Amino acid sequence: MPWRRPPQGRTAFGEQADGEGAVTGVSASAMPHHAVADVSTSEIRTRSVHGSGFVLALQMVRLFVRLGSMVIIARLLSPADFGLVAMVLPVVAFASAFQELGLGAATVQKASVTFQQISTLFWINAAASGVLAALLAVGAPYVAAFYGNGQLTDITIAFAGILLVSGLAAQHLALFRRQMRFVALSFIDSAAMVTGVALGLLAAWFGAGFWALVVMNGMEAALRFILLWIVSGWTPGRPGNWRGVAPMVAFGGNMVASTVIFYVVRHLDNILIGKYWGDIALGLYSRAYNLVLLPIANITDPVSGIVIAALSRLQNDPDQYRAYFLRAVCLTASLGMPVAVFCIVEAELVIGIVFGKQWHDAVPIYTALGPVAIAATFNSSTYWVYASLGRAERQLRWAVIASSTFALSFVLGLPYGPIGVGIAYSGAFCLLQLPSLAYCFRGTPIRLRDFLLMVSVPGLASLAASGATLVAHRMTTVESPIAALGIAGTVFSATYGAAYLAHPIGRQNLQHIRGILEELKSRVR
Repeated sequence: MPWRRPPQGRTAFGEQADGEGAVTGVSASAMPHHAVADVSTSEIRTRSVHGSGFVLALQMVRLFVRLGSMVIIARLLSPADFGLVAMVLPVVAFASAFQELGLGAATVQKASVTFQQISTLFWINAAASGVLAALLAVGAPYVAAFYGNGQLTDITIAFAGILLVSGLAAQHLALFRRQMRFVALSFIDSAAMVTGVALGLLAAWFGAGFWALVVMNGMEAALRFILLWIVSGWTPGRPGNWRGVAPMVAFGGNMVASTVIFYVVRHLDNILIGKYWGDIALGLYSRAYNLVLLPIANITDPVSGIVIAALSRLQNDPDQYRAYFLRAVCLTASLGMPVAVFCIVEAELVIGIVFGKQWHDAVPIYTALGPVAIAATFNSSTYWVYASLGRAERQLRWAVIASSTFALSFVLGLPYGPIGVGIAYSGAFCLLQLPSLAYCFRGTPIRLRDFLLMVSVPGLASLAASGATLVAHRMTTVESPIAALGIAGTVFSATYGAAYLAHPIGRQNLQHIRGILEELKSRVR
């Protein structure tokens, strides 16, 4: 379909053109050599605040939908159903790490990029996705043979199709992030997730078994692909000269190499548990791991896209870069850390309410993985620095060190079952935190001391709140699990708030959050 000129003064994305006549979104075939218009430095704060507010609000809705679906589907499916799908996911994750080739990150990070370059990257992504999907489908019988379960063949082939669909939207997603159009992107993600969850639950209700999980993932990927293409208004043109994207491909190559290493090792625990302890043990472990990280991922993942895009535009201004980075760390740690700590303290109640009594054996696994969840509230900040400053080669070097340590921890914990793997992984994760941060921040505008001071405030406040919650447990006896969780949550929240505000940095952070809320109110009006 030929590109049609948007209304006067507006782009195909529906946004105002800038003063130099650059546009934020057109058909690549219409204006292939034009640079993509970027957000100006003066607009970064406004778009970040606006984007963060709406993204976090929608993310809370998505979190409740996801938790609600977990509550329902855990009662409709068995641990073995989850275990079967969890056996396939490491192979799918490994393939998907190659699929994007780091080219989405390259599109976001590069100082200036043209539509022809993005079109070229699109076709590289499309070719990679097609090859990987074909290899995954051909290799499906071998996956089934490895685990000794013939049902895995069809599951693997189904995920090969999902892999292909998601790869065709990589550059559209990168354009949204580069131009900091996070409100639209969040609505797209929310619509896709809610639709996928609804259809997956419907399939589970009618007895589809593990296929319900495949439907849930597949429908979410398909709708996300469709909406990204429609809302972006961008259609890729013919690929251009390879030399024009060679530096971006080199950057993406380092990014994807470190991503592949982390993906392989991150899913090695699932492979080992599934191979040596079976589908039920893996089902318990995978559900515990997903639940312990779910609240944190719903805070850090959407914020990460905003932060990387903003920091990439600020990479030549060290003072603004540092200030923005520390504010972002403050936001994710202050919101995520108390949630992680509370869920660990109340692990038995959380598992019982979300999954039901039949999942009681997941409680010690959930607790063992708790330290990973706490560190995850600020651990993604290293990726922000690597991606925004174009230091993919440093990330790759660290990935080799960290992944080797994690792999060793899985092997050491494996004889003791899923609980042993969880404890060993948590220990290795915590052991590497300080070296990881020091290595990442060296030679950047970020000082390790400032970072540690920023995360220590929510850390100490969460510790005080957990102590008060444990005391409240000893002093009260409540029969209803939901009522008990409500009382514990009230005590924890009140103590956390008081301890947080007792520190000067906590009060300063609160003023900053109030400023963000006031700015959001003014934009909504």
